[in-house]
Amino acid sequence: MAGPSLEQHGTTFVMDQNPNFPTRNYFLGVILAMAFLLMAACTETVEKGALIEAVKAGQAETVRNLLEAGADVNEEDGGGETPLMAAALTGRREIAEILLAAGAGVDDKSKRGGTALMAAAVTGWDNVAELLLEAGADVNAKNTGGGTPLMHAALGGSEKVANMVLNAGAEVDARNAEGSTALMGASLQGHIGVVRVLLDRGADKTITDGQKATALVIARTRGLTDIMHLLE
Repeated sequence: MAGPSLEQHGTTFVMDQNPNFPTRNYFLGVILAMAFLLMAACTETVEKGALIEAVKAGQAETVRNLLEAGADVNEEDGGGETPLMAAALTGRREIAEILLAAGAGVDDKSKRGGTALMAAAVTGWDNVAELLLEAGADVNAKNTGGGTPLMHAALGGSEKVANMVLNAGAEVDARNAEGSTALMGASLQGHIGVVRVLLDRGADKTITDGQKATALVIARTRGLTDIMHLLE
């Protein structure tokens, strides 16, 4: 039997009607299968943990390359922390922008319930906190101990982040699992600037924690006279 012949019509070639000759759909299927295998191979070449390490090192271009190669933007390390949390903790705003654009979960939680906003708050990276708030981060999220972003800002001493999350709707008198508030945390750590912010925003200084201690009692225990004067 004669094989397929080609007849030229201008610039078009038409194959004989041979049912055994591969069709256009056949070739398309082969191309799609090859593309799928190539994508799978690229994904497998991304070492687990490489993305988080690149984030911590501040290597924005490497982060882009790893994401393009198929790295999981929401991969978790042993503690359940994500690349976005690592970016927030180290103040990498540019990288945080890259991760968010790639679909990073802004409110994903670590095994202890920590979020990227909490990480930015406790370390005082207001530029990253601002970005996360613009992305819709939950200002009243709680970790496994009941801590909120505002409490993290109070413990870290960041007046700016405290104001930012309060402006975004954070509950000023929210309590953690031990009954403590952000005002108590700021008093405990001696962050008088944050104490002033919280009092100006209506924090209740009469609240007692699980040990029946107010913010004033905590400040007095620490011998922080300046804060004591604000709380009396």
